[in-house]
Amino acid sequence: MRRSLFWIGGIVVAAGAFGSACSSAADCEADSCAGPPVSPDGGEGGPDRDTGAPPIDPCVETPTDPKCLDEASALFVSASTGNDQTGDGSRSKPYNTVGHALGKIEPGKRRIYVCEGTYAEDLTLGATHSGVSLLGGLTCAWSASPEKPVVGASATPLTIDGASGLAIVGLAVVAKDAPSGSSVAAFVKGGDVTFKSVKLEAGTGGKGDDGVTQGFTNFPTQSDLNGNNAVDGTTGGPEKPHTCPGGSVTKGGKGGDIGNFGATGTPGPANGGLLADCSGNVTGTAGTTGTGGAGAARVGALLESGWAPEQGENGIKGGPGQGGGGGFGIMGAGGSGGAGGCGGAGGAAGKGGGASIALAAHAARIKITSSTLLAKGGGAGGKGAAGQDGQTIFGFRGNGSGNACNGGAGGPGGNGGAGGGGAGGSSIGVSYRGTKPELDAETEAQIAVGAKGGGGQLAGMDGASEKWFQSK
Repeated sequence: MRRSLFWIGGIVVAAGAFGSACSSAADCEADSCAGPPVSPDGGEGGPDRDTGAPPIDPCVETPTDPKCLDEASALFVSASTGNDQTGDGSRSKPYNTVGHALGKIEPGKRRIYVCEGTYAEDLTLGATHSGVSLLGGLTCAWSASPEKPVVGASATPLTIDGASGLAIVGLAVVAKDAPSGSSVAAFVKGGDVTFKSVKLEAGTGGKGDDGVTQGFTNFPTQSDLNGNNAVDGTTGGPEKPHTCPGGSVTKGGKGGDIGNFGATGTPGPANGGLLADCSGNVTGTAGTTGTGGAGAARVGALLESGWAPEQGENGIKGGPGQGGGGGFGIMGAGGSGGAGGCGGAGGAAGKGGGASIALAAHAARIKITSSTLLAKGGGAGGKGAAGQDGQTIFGFRGNGSGNACNGGAGGPGGNGGAGGGGAGGSSIGVSYRGTKPELDAETEAQIAVGAKGGGGQLAGMDGASEKWFQSK
């Protein structure tokens, strides 16, 4: 199993504020908001990230400045009055969806205003969206508003992969409850992203799937397992091997040739025919019960593909029954032992419960100010399934010739072990791998309690409920 370490703690204060392009709106030229911030000594200011990323749009700080609202450098989106077919992205003829506007960006026009309303869409941004700013917090008359436009149609409404210099301001990104799997409001992979005055709200994680054992379907028949009769008056019945589903082998011992002992059946202790009265030709022992799979021992980890809940381990298959011992060749040849029954398949593990995560950051540089992060409850872990019953059919003895002994019958197969339960889903404000996101003191993370792991016969561990969770 993988090993994951995590750091638990409170929200960390990140000092400093994002720079603005100008000392005041009146100082701006008509197109100055499209360029990088300027420091008093004439150099570039703004956040010091040392990443080579495009500069963050200075209108992040003054979104309602008339020069920032210039249609020559901005696109406009309205859920209530916009139209993706007939709109042109202007204030008077806005687009209807954010996704459509993202497809219309061009050099010099990478600022998108999103007015208040509900946008039932998911957003996926990549490297081509570097330097873009999504600005909410406006009425559809394009004046300041305390209301945030609400974006989201699924359990993963915002995915950002490799975008740098990207800014998202004044939006509420709200994830739906996950019917299965995890609900993650924002997943950022790589790149350099700024969030300001946003709400990232995850839904509840889905329940982990219970294990479903895929039992063996090609068990042998009775005739496949029956022992072999003595060949003639002097040659004992040949051993009776059988390879079970899953590769285990059971074998009835060879019957003793005239005047010789019978061979032991396998696997198991000696049981070949050694006594002249045939009492030593014993039945094979029953197969061993498979070991149960361990329940999940950690809650999961953030991978490049997203959050991966931890599942339990599958149970081990049951052992085959021991083959019967071969018969003693007394005044004739002994019959072979019958082969044992086959063991059942191991039980399937339960899957981990889905997580509820406000922000997941994988190898990304992120700053968040004046924002709220909300995570709800994680889903219950799935239960491990019982193992398949072992085969109760076993091989009958082979008959000896003359006064020789018959072989012993095989033993029944062992039951498969139960699968382990999956971990409970976790409730996490910020899950990250790599660089820790920077949050200011105003940003609040409200986190619900994670659900407990599923029981099964071997329970997985409870989910975590933490503001911070680091995967390594």
